[in-house]
Amino acid sequence: MNEPSPTGGESKGSGRPDDPPLGTYEPVKRAGGPPRPTVSAAPVPFDGTVSYSDGLRLEVTAVTQGRVSGSGPGVLAGEPRSTLDLEVLNGSPRPVSLDGVVVTAVYGPGRSVARPVYDSKTRDFTGRLGAGGSQAARYVFSVPTGELDKVTVYVDVDGRHTVGRFRGSLR
Repeated sequence: MNEPSPTGGESKGSGRPDDPPLGTYEPVKRAGGPPRPTVSAAPVPFDGTVSYSDGLRLEVTAVTQGRVSGSGPGVLAGEPRSTLDLEVLNGSPRPVSLDGVVVTAVYGPGRSVARPVYDSKTRDFTGRLGAGGSQAARYVFSVPTGELDKVTVYVDVDGRHTVGRFRGSLR
């Protein structure tokens, strides 16, 4: 089996292309226009809490490492997988729609975009989260094992909140 290379792709002969570089993260355009966030939060390490001034909070509650298994279209059995359990807590006075949440992971000095891995255990944020409520989700990405120390995960909740950022090591 070929091992991941430090540049984000697999070593020669694997057939897996390199992951594309991110460049600059652009927030998701919703309702046809650019976002106009009015509520902000600072980046935090993976064991921290992204806290917005309106009371909305994002947390990474668990990180596990493993290997992709299974078969089917798009499945690259044996590649590394990083599973992130996330939670959003709505301490704000109004409901928040979670139907448009986008989670993106980038890694390494070249800021390569990690491939998402979908299986029966992944689950997106969904629905409307009322004031005082919380919801858990699970996102999985293929981050090469040699690149686990420099990862950024972006959580783009909506156009009202700036993009939440977790940075650091997934080990």
